[in-house]
Amino acid sequence: MYKTCNQNLLYHGCIPMKENGSFDSLELFGITYSGKRLMDMIDKLVQNAYFLPESNPDKAVARDFMWYLWCGKKSPLSGRTMKTFERTFVVDESTYKEPKNPYYRFYRQEEYCIKILHEFGLDTPMAHIINGHTPIKVAKGESPLKANNRLIVIDGGFCRAYQKTTGIAGYTLIYNSHGMRIVSHQ
Repeated sequence: MYKTCNQNLLYHGCIPMKENGSFDSLELFGITYSGKRLMDMIDKLVQNAYFLPESNPDKAVARDFMWYLWCGKKSPLSGRTMKTFERTFVVDESTYKEPKNPYYRFYRQEEYCIKILHEFGLDTPMAHIINGHTPIKVAKGESPLKANNRLIVIDGGFCRAYQKTTGIAGYTLIYNSHGMRIVSHQ
């Protein structure tokens, strides 16, 4: 669900947050999880869905949870309220709007990025969040660098379907002994 490497925190979608900027919680098996604990628990469920033997009843539960990760309101992989049903069966396009998790408002502010980094034990000024799965609207002047460069968005537009919206084919982060740089793909 996430990886920490060289003082960087990498994840695909978002860290679910509430409207007030605190970490949103999700109750799983009678226990409430949020922040890093939520991501760790979800990671365990994903691994169970794949690695447990078919005879283990926990495998079926974990597989069911995989559907939640695709479209659940608090899914860190989705980061939005999915409207697949509405887009498929409802003619009224006003029902198609997919509200994003409040994370996508807060991730532009350094104080919230520092809060997320702290949650994952990355308390150095050199720490960054590397955030995938987020289209960047370059055609409208949006930058992949956010929150005083504490957050770097990659993967924003590789899918051809997004390129009309983004204006480019996304970004790749290159991180090696020479430093860190982001490359845009036309």
